[in-house]
Amino acid sequence: MHEQQLKTGKNIIACSYAETIGKPALFNTQYFDELDLLEGGHGAKHLMAKHINDVATIQFALGDIDIDTETDYKNLID
Repeated sequence: MHEQQLKTGKNIIACSYAETIGKPALFNTQYFDELDLLEGGHGAKHLMAKHINDVATIQFALGDIDIDTETDYKNLID
């Protein structure tokens, strides 16, 4: 991700998958105060949308896989 930041000069580098952008993501220190203020349903994706012109992406085809439970894991390996 750091290489993409150096290459593009963008201050937010996010993964691109399933027609969206999201985690994992890298934020330059200039966004730390805004990240610290996020609450409830307004996560980092909201911040990325707010600063979309300062976002570069990296393709991550399996990024939409979310493993929160043992069942999720079993479904993934089957």
